Amino acid sequence: MIINAAPDITPQTLTSFYRPLLDQASEFSHPPVSNYKVGAVVIGNSGKAYLGSNFEVKRGAYGDTIHAEQFAVTLAKLAGETGIKAIVVSAEPCGHCRQFMMETGVCQLPIYFQDSQNKAGPGQPPLWKETSLGRLLPSPFTLAGERVNLYTHRPIVRQRVGGGPLSRAKKILVDRALEAAAQSYHPITKDTWAGLAIETLNGEFATGFPIESAAFNPTMPPLQVALVDLISKGFRPNQIRRAVLIEPVSPDLSFKDSTLNTLKKLAPRAQFSCIKGR
Repeated sequence: MIINAAPDITPQTLTSFYRPLLDQASEFSHPPVSNYKVGAVVIGNSGKAYLGSNFEVKRGAYGDTIHAEQFAVTLAKLAGETGIKAIVVSAEPCGHCRQFMMETGVCQLPIYFQDSQNKAGPGQPPLWKETSLGRLLPSPFTLAGERVNLYTHRPIVRQRVGGGPLSRAKKILVDRALEAAAQSYHPITKDTWAGLAIETLNGEFATGFPIESAAFNPTMPPLQVALVDLISKGFRPNQIRRAVLIEPVSPDLSFKDSTLNTLKKLAPRAQFSCIKGR
């Protein structure tokens, strides 16, 4: 779900290059509740294109959902991008995603989507519309003095865990969860770091950490970030064998209960443990 982007975004490349990518991204969508597929492509500063799709959890909660734009923005973060240059979406971004994308630090981020209300003629596909994040959300919610950039934010976190000796399998997960926790993006709630490591049935790994939104609700919890990592590697959530979450001893916000509840619906037989760090 990561490829080289087209050199430029033009009406021609939107139709010939990015439209097929959106269709490809949509094929990864998992919307058992809404049955509405969305695809997104984020273009990073590196020239790479990151495909994203929406993901829903049947019998889950609204907060379990991953929007396609969130998926693509998160995948770029996981890949080590230093920033993004544009995003192409199969539908106009919702307010939830507009607020979340403000964490990229690019208020005038170019956004392209096909306008379903604007067609060249009967039977013709919708015309492309070019706008910017600032136009779509002219008055985003921010905190006074907040200056953020998800891709350059470098928290100073030195986590460690106590307790007795761990089995080799669990130690591998704990070490990966600690590495993930060091990437936590939490500019508002300074101590809400966390790290999650997942092992699949065939011994592959995926990791996640919180990506906080100033408005809180659009925040990507560690499990959702780990699902982006997992799905982008070609695995399905029901292939999760075990997961380890590490978070502070007394966090202002805890991911333990929500992670456990969602995992039970995605992979009922998966083992889960939460370890307190400091």
